[in-house]
Amino acid sequence: MISVRRWLWIPFLAAALLGGCGEDQTAGDDLPPSKPLWVARSADDMYPQRGIRAQPVSSDVQHHVRLEWYGNPEPDVSRYVILQAPEEFGPLNGYAVADLRIGVDLEAGQAQYAWVNVGNGTGGAPLDLLAPHPETGFSRGYYWMILAYDTAGNRSQISDAQYYRLINNPYDVFVRRDTANVYAVNWNYQGNPDVLLSYYMIRVYGQAGGPDSVVWWQQAIRYESSETVYMDFSQSQAPLRAGQTYVCQLNAISTRRTEGHADSLAGAAMFTTFVYQN
Repeated sequence: MISVRRWLWIPFLAAALLGGCGEDQTAGDDLPPSKPLWVARSADDMYPQRGIRAQPVSSDVQHHVRLEWYGNPEPDVSRYVILQAPEEFGPLNGYAVADLRIGVDLEAGQAQYAWVNVGNGTGGAPLDLLAPHPETGFSRGYYWMILAYDTAGNRSQISDAQYYRLINNPYDVFVRRDTANVYAVNWNYQGNPDVLLSYYMIRVYGQAGGPDSVVWWQQAIRYESSETVYMDFSQSQAPLRAGQTYVCQLNAISTRRTEGHADSLAGAAMFTTFVYQN
């Protein structure tokens, strides 16, 4: 059990570390980078919020979150620092969880960047424990923020705080063939006591092409513990190829405000693969 006193000095320690980090701050450049911006949701996007969401995992005991932001326009930005804060302490008490260097951790010159926080699944580090509480089942909400640094050590303003919490994963997700063009995806789900599930989002995409190659998708409103959705691939956005491996991604999404949490947005994401045969 971590003490309250230890929690209190974490933000101050992070601030002290971020102030220097070994960069040359004596150079003539004293113009800080612009404030990092989260990737915005487009009108036709299938995610409720693109800046931060559940990262699909293959095991129901994993809880990973994906952060996406636009690359800064300044060519001398050298790194981004990711800050995180439990919702009970608020976004002003953020601590550093990642220092991502351009050219090492991130490719230079990208219009968008992404980082996946895998958290700490052992239960031994409450500062970065993303999974719901193993005894109460309550989900844990966090705020995430981003700082940009340039090669002279100048620091940007902190980004807007983005809130998210991970909920229980669907489990026993599998895909089976039903008829010639129809496949079924099955899963089980045990909800969190502090979450009102809104819907599931199902996507199918090529394993080689990744999530940008979605060929079939459907929003499904379901509330039972065991579910089946039939996927008619004769209605797909692009034809599936026989013998090819496809990914079926299942997102559980909540957009309903619940007691005890600072914001409503919460979710989980699982995936499984199958070989299409027709």
